[in-house]
Amino acid sequence: MPDYGKSIFASPGKGETWTLHFKPKPSAIQLAAQVDPTFQPPNQPILLARADSGAGWIEVYPTNTTALRHGLFGPKYPLLRTIRFEKLTMLSAKAIEDAQWVLGRLIDGFVTTPEAGLGIDFELMSIVDELEAANVSRLVVRAGPRKGLPAFLSDGSLMIAGVQFDELRRAVRRIHDKALDQARDEKHRTVHNTLLTVADTSRFPEQPPPYSRGAIVAAIRAGTEAGLSTKDQDATLAAMAPIARDVVSRKPQAVEQLVREIELVTLEELIVRFEKRLAANGDEQIWQRFFKTHPFVLKLAFGYPILAMGDQVSVGGGRFDGKGEKIADFTAMAALSGNLAIIEIKKPGTRLLGKIPYRDGVYAPARELSGSVTQVLDQKYQLQTDFAAKKVKSRAWEVEAYAIHCLVVIGRNPTADDEKKSFELFRRDLRQVTVITFDELLAKLKSILDFLKADLPKEPEVEADGEASASSQDKGHLMEDEDLNPETQDQDDPEETED
Repeated sequence: MPDYGKSIFASPGKGETWTLHFKPKPSAIQLAAQVDPTFQPPNQPILLARADSGAGWIEVYPTNTTALRHGLFGPKYPLLRTIRFEKLTMLSAKAIEDAQWVLGRLIDGFVTTPEAGLGIDFELMSIVDELEAANVSRLVVRAGPRKGLPAFLSDGSLMIAGVQFDELRRAVRRIHDKALDQARDEKHRTVHNTLLTVADTSRFPEQPPPYSRGAIVAAIRAGTEAGLSTKDQDATLAAMAPIARDVVSRKPQAVEQLVREIELVTLEELIVRFEKRLAANGDEQIWQRFFKTHPFVLKLAFGYPILAMGDQVSVGGGRFDGKGEKIADFTAMAALSGNLAIIEIKKPGTRLLGKIPYRDGVYAPARELSGSVTQVLDQKYQLQTDFAAKKVKSRAWEVEAYAIHCLVVIGRNPTADDEKKSFELFRRDLRQVTVITFDELLAKLKSILDFLKADLPKEPEVEADGEASASSQDKGHLMEDEDLNPETQDQDDPEETED
């Protein structure tokens, strides 16, 4: 540590109250002026700490007394200016040695050497960074119970119990040490794979990244808010396949809930896509592609299980010269009986009824609706006519044409009462054709979503391996915690922190 000055002790209160100042050396002031031309030397010694033994508190003012850079002999941190220790049991200090002894009794994690400028240990700078990000300029560390802490005070200061700070310090230290270990292992793995594996793969096979127990749990917990990357999501999904059977046998309820959550997310995304396309009023080809990608939506229009057979299927009707072939948008068959179904897709913007009432309160079907019904009936007729030959040529032995079901997906629901009545009277009297609107398909999707969301079970708790936090020794009574059972506290660890 550079020797840029000395600390000065003063006790106007005969040991009960005392202060520590730092007086820079002339040579250090010259160095500071060389580094920073705008440097203004202090007119008097710099206040480092002040204390009141009777009241049991110490305040320190972290100062840069060692780093030869911009800001030498100024505040050590941009915003955090004061660290106060309260509710201490302190002896009076009548000399600088007494003050140094009192500072040394503070809990680990703090710089207690006056010539080093006091403050928080450098390896705990993440604590300083987070405090300053929250505009905290004053940290209060209080001895005693942790109940209600940490908490913000009325002046914007943050108060924390001494035992809580020690637990935080230990956690940060463990993370730091773990990161160093992982960095060392990664360096060795990179050298091995880059040199030895390339030179002789048989003798030195590639070393994969080591698996860290609990890493996946930690990553997923963090990723639920921040969002896992696409590659991480794909890797997590791929990793499930080899262990799926084992997971199902061990935790069937958790897997069932996961499947249900996936179904919910998938259905919600499907509804969003449906609504976007509905708002855009896309043409028939767009909707044909949509239903081809999501055949589940079309299955909702039937009152029984169906199996999709294909889109743009020939149903016959061609002339001898090959022209005039009838093409259905989609065909399907009943899952149990094999009975065929023909599906015709129109646009959501297709009119269902005439613009002008045919009679008072009565609307005739629009040309597009009646034409679509006739079109699908013609396709049914052509398919029945050529069915036997098509079945043999296609070797589709499971398909039957007992009573071909015809479905037309068209338009949007009328809003006026007379239009609603006219539309229902027309379509409900159709014996061989089912007419369903895009709005009704969307409503079916939403009904299923509401059903799946009802009475969802609570999420299972995810267990992860963790390290038990240890409490430190009582230093200046900052580690006393009335909320803790002394019999359950861990023993001291042998780690040491440099000032």
